[in-house]
Amino acid sequence: MGEIFKFFKNATKALFFSPFYLVLFLWFLLKAIALFFYGEYKSFIGLFNKKGYDKKETYIYERRLKLCKEKNMTFDVLKELNKKANEQN
Repeated sequence: MGEIFKFFKNATKALFFSPFYLVLFLWFLLKAIALFFYGEYKSFIGLFNKKGYDKKETYIYERRLKLCKEKNMTFDVLKELNKKANEQN
């Protein structure tokens, strides 16, 4: 039993400490760090450019809901009316 355990322990060490997996791990680690700092840089620059993530005027759902409440119609009806108006023009 001890020899089987020793075999699998050595096989696991050989697999995880092989140069290919070490290089692959380092590549993914460097890529993750680079992407992290790139994202932090973009968000820091966006802070000064007044670009935010939560602009209410860019929400399509909110605009459609507001339009439906104003017209007192469902969005499907508004789409059909818009399509008919565009076909007539």
